[in-house]
Amino acid sequence: MTNNKMTKDGGTRSDSVFQYFEALQRLVEGRPSRVPIGTAITLNAVALEAGKSAGSIKKQRPVYGELIKEVMRLAAEQKLRAQPDMTCMVRQMQATAQGIPLEIYCFTRTTAWADYERIQGDIFDYLLAVMPEFGLSLYQQPSGMDFRAGWTGK
Repeated sequence: MTNNKMTKDGGTRSDSVFQYFEALQRLVEGRPSRVPIGTAITLNAVALEAGKSAGSIKKQRPVYGELIKEVMRLAAEQKLRAQPDMTCMVRQMQATAQGIPLEIYCFTRTTAWADYERIQGDIFDYLLAVMPEFGLSLYQQPSGMDFRAGWTGK
């Protein structure tokens, strides 16, 4: 029989998943006990901090869904906070049939257009690069033109 822990929203998590969330919290607070301070937040870092093996958080297991979403959000926040002279916030929006949208707010001190575009590009390059690590993919709802191109092969 597994022991369950209460969550902030009144739900429960199994002991093993709870250990991963505790490890994630230690990483966020900068007080890890098993991995070096300053380690980037990743699924493997969370697993190792929880005393488990790298790769133990399986993307295909539904029990880890909430954990994976939270790790992705916090990893994005960590990366964005590393940018100098920038204030950022990353939040998950209400889930839809197409997925769970992320809302990203970033404010920079620069007013130089080229610098702003570079910063924006770096943020999205990073997010697009790490999505597969979390078992996530980019989604854009197709338009009528997409369907027309599919039917005609153009």
